[in-house]
Amino acid sequence: MSASPYEVLSSPWIPAIFGAVAGAVMAGVINLVGWLYHKKSIRKTVIRGLYWEIDNHLFQPLDPDEDGNPNMVLVSFNDHFFSQNVSTIYGLLDSAILHKLSFYYAKTKLALYFQQEIQRLNLEIREIGPITEMTPSYKEMAKQKHIQVRAEYRDLLRRTVVPLENIRLQLLSELKKAFPKKQDPSELSFITVSSQYEPWWKRISSEVFVDSSDSQKSP
Repeated sequence: MSASPYEVLSSPWIPAIFGAVAGAVMAGVINLVGWLYHKKSIRKTVIRGLYWEIDNHLFQPLDPDEDGNPNMVLVSFNDHFFSQNVSTIYGLLDSAILHKLSFYYAKTKLALYFQQEIQRLNLEIREIGPITEMTPSYKEMAKQKHIQVRAEYRDLLRRTVVPLENIRLQLLSELKKAFPKKQDPSELSFITVSSQYEPWWKRISSEVFVDSSDSQKSP
């Protein structure tokens, strides 16, 4: 004889089943909330790390060429945070800012390569003069060849680095949204110095660092 629905629902194991299901659901909800909170916390940490890394990149305008073309060099750059957390970054940020980040870091590395090539050519041009094994005409030919190649690299550097400063500012503006509205991420209250150095620290904290007059010339 089959049991009535009431008898089935009155069985002692029914509450245990419902309790187990409810417990599993609650555990799942707790785990989901914890995962979402953890992901949100990681996202904030990643965005702040990117902000501080990009904020430390420095582009220095130089004197323009005789024809008025702008000149700019990359004075300070590293990509340690970005490169070491790239998989996490790609899993947390939206495609729009990822596209801009990837372009910015790739082009900044390219600009750094162009600068290194220009510096190498500058050194080689200086080293041509003392060479005694070359005839004066051959020295001049070699020098002019180096100067021509350097000019090509300068043009490549200009085309690459000048737009990067604006992209950098755009990224900083977007990444800054991860900070509380009233907090200036450039003001790090935990950075302090001993009392005897406070006057110096306050003075230099308000100054804008610039390179020597030599750095204002084209590379």
